[in-house]
Amino acid sequence: MYNMSLKSLQDYKGANSSKTLYDFMGITELAANTFRVTQTAERMKKNDVKGINQSATTAKEVGKEVRDIMLRSSGVAPEDLPLEGDISSVKKLIKSANKEMKKLDSPKKKISKSKKSEL
Repeated sequence: MYNMSLKSLQDYKGANSSKTLYDFMGITELAANTFRVTQTAERMKKNDVKGINQSATTAKEVGKEVRDIMLRSSGVAPEDLPLEGDISSVKKLIKSANKEMKKLDSPKKKISKSKKSEL
């Protein structure tokens, strides 16, 4: 799908090589990779693919087709999709936002008449 090795892809995207690229992919790139993997598996079942060589050839063919679809649809190659924040950081942001939303949604405490008169 990327027309390059994993190491070359990491270098091209400027990704930290100690972590997996999947932790930094946006939804479009994750979806494309999931689609590529599932469609490779389906084609291998359908065509009764056996052995490493046939499997690698099938994976390469499907990857090229997914890449071509992405280029036709958006004009952006998968390797040119931007990296997102580290998934662990994103999880923290979501958790924090969820807490804030709960605060906003919680019923407001009523101020008693005596407190109002003090204001």
